[in-house]
Amino acid sequence: MTEGEAMILHAGRLELVLDGSDLRYLAHEGQEIVRRIYMAVRDPDWNTVPAVERSRDVEIREDSFAVRMSLSNRQGAVDLDWDLEIDGHVDGRIEYVMRATARAEFSFAKIGLCVHHPIAGVAGRPWAGAAHGSLAEGVMPDLIYPQVPVRDAAVDMPMLPPMTELTIDQAAGFVHFDFGGDLYETEDQRNWSDASYKTYSMPGFTGYHHTVREGERFTQRVKLSFEPRRGEEATRARRPRRYLGPHAEGPVRFELGSPLGRQAPDIGVDLGDRPEAGSDARARLLGPAHLRFDLDLAADGWEGTLTTVLESCAKADAALELALFPAGDPRFSPGKVTRPLERIAGAVAEAGARVARVLVFPAGEEATPAAWIPLLREGLPGDIPVGGGTNLFFNELHRSLPDLRPFPLIAWSVNPQVHAFADADLAENLDGQAEQVRAARNFAGERLLCVSPITLRPRFNPNAREDAPEAEGDNVDGRQRHLFTAAWTIGSYKQVAEAGADSVTYFALAGPCGVFDGGDTFPAFHALADLAALRGAPILRLRSGEEPWVSGLAARQEGSTVALVANLGQHPRTVEIEAAGAVGGQLRILESRSESLAREDPAAFRDHGEIVHPAGGAFAFELEAHGSARLQMELSGH
Repeated sequence: MTEGEAMILHAGRLELVLDGSDLRYLAHEGQEIVRRIYMAVRDPDWNTVPAVERSRDVEIREDSFAVRMSLSNRQGAVDLDWDLEIDGHVDGRIEYVMRATARAEFSFAKIGLCVHHPIAGVAGRPWAGAAHGSLAEGVMPDLIYPQVPVRDAAVDMPMLPPMTELTIDQAAGFVHFDFGGDLYETEDQRNWSDASYKTYSMPGFTGYHHTVREGERFTQRVKLSFEPRRGEEATRARRPRRYLGPHAEGPVRFELGSPLGRQAPDIGVDLGDRPEAGSDARARLLGPAHLRFDLDLAADGWEGTLTTVLESCAKADAALELALFPAGDPRFSPGKVTRPLERIAGAVAEAGARVARVLVFPAGEEATPAAWIPLLREGLPGDIPVGGGTNLFFNELHRSLPDLRPFPLIAWSVNPQVHAFADADLAENLDGQAEQVRAARNFAGERLLCVSPITLRPRFNPNAREDAPEAEGDNVDGRQRHLFTAAWTIGSYKQVAEAGADSVTYFALAGPCGVFDGGDTFPAFHALADLAALRGAPILRLRSGEEPWVSGLAARQEGSTVALVANLGQHPRTVEIEAAGAVGGQLRILESRSESLAREDPAAFRDHGEIVHPAGGAFAFELEAHGSARLQMELSGH
């Protein structure tokens, strides 16, 4: 499926987007009530098997619609055909019915329908459900709900129990779901940085390893109805019209406001598997506060590798963020841990290197046990910050949280493609990164929060079977080289910075997962360079009402006010930035017309800028789809 297939449909007073076989952004009078309804197929290693459309028939009426599609999921041993019926009725009811047939016997982790619920208007609201005569009720969690594993059963406890009916008393009204063909339970997808709760079939108690026989058939159904809220509360609940998401058009107006009481956090990049990459002159031009490197203390020649890493940091004028992967158990073999630390300390001292922090991620642990922190503190110089957390997702840190008392800092990684992969998914889930910082601040208190690293694709698959082959390039996303990733990076940094992260690490420095590769400098390089220059600057309020589709961040920098704006939508937008007392500014836009210069001569592009003047107290400029801009404003009185 492609995003170009998206079309706007109506079911009574509900408006929604049909995107391939997915329903997205179901809304009532501008208030999003359901984020997405779709069919998902996961292979035994939890890889998503994409659907290929075989036929489609769409009948669109003024206030109703009917969709009929035939699709297939084929990848590896997975071989599934299914027919889809979607009906939208004039009274606002929507039915989504899937009928599937296995064309061969194969194993899988999940096959079934899923519903995504937005966070806004749902968090903190009551829910009620039923299954086989049993009733349940509760409140949708505000902070992220941990996915608690049942170790003996090798399954996870859901946020909401398995049900056949679910009603959520949302800010906009009552959304009722009637599920068929299976029980449906709910999890908090913010654990993986998705900005949604997910209700899905095949509940966890059935296990995660299944086999379907050739010719086996099954049907699943989701029926949705909506009762709008009336009166004063509905008026208060109504939000700006963002339900069309990336398909919205027209001008976007930002309002520049007062300081948020936060400073722009340090920003760094990961050296990945290229410890020498910091020697490239572009690394110094990028201006990162630190370079991360993962050091496996069980690997042969790690001391020579560390020397190369320290040289890279020196040439890039960056501190080192060192992630250690030690061998041994500190309770039984402390010397096996402390001796490498002594050699690391010696190498750092000899190189005269700056160390931003040392993180420790012991093998076989979802989260760093507290016993490791005193050992690091003992084996390293006292001025080097030490900490841990998880090298996996926030989910693993959250559900396996150690005793945090010895930890001065907590770290975890982020990527937006655990569950969904389209441009729209990556954009809409940016809010989930802020939700993770907010939840971490709740359990970590005043400890430093380090999000490291943020990558476009998972660096590895933690859910794969031990004998599963790892395909070369699984961690590479072709969009890494494109304008989209520059815009996405600005949106990502806005979320984690405004939420209160203290340090952020992005991508790799060089290679296909980096910000340059050979002679090609990717657009994301310039987004990171602009963000890195804001280090320590006071962040100002900058709001458009259309985040995250058109995202903006502003800060005070050396007497000027700098705004970075990114268009993550599918259409060009006119951007207006309202700034009281604006007298002039300099604008640099990164889009198709300037991309060649940005790639071929990054220093020249960064020196480029157009003098602009406000009209009516606002700066205005055009921004292509996936374009981004840096506006340096001069304000009277500053």
